[in-house]
Amino acid sequence: MPVGLIVLLVIAVLVGLIWFSVWYGDYDDKRIDPIVTQAVLAHAPKGTRIPVTLWSGPRILQIRSAFPDTSGSNDTTVITDVIDPKTGAKDPKYAHGADTLIEGVRITIR
Repeated sequence: MPVGLIVLLVIAVLVGLIWFSVWYGDYDDKRIDPIVTQAVLAHAPKGTRIPVTLWSGPRILQIRSAFPDTSGSNDTTVITDVIDPKTGAKDPKYAHGADTLIEGVRITIR
């Protein structure tokens, strides 16, 4: 094989891995954010459990808290726990919870 073809192949594989890493990281967020936003806008209380299917399979989102942004903007950050429904344990990928930013709304859930 010519050296140029090998270099081109290596670059293509690296670009593919970077693209997959970004896509994989956004995959769960694209499923979590709309569901949590809808629940919070419907005035869901703390502890509400919401079923969702993520990359790693079915999970349950449990609303832990929500608080307005302290910078003065009308944004709210919602923290949810991601729970495996089979074991009841927190998903290790989300050991510190999943954050969702809701723009244009100031809501507090404690």
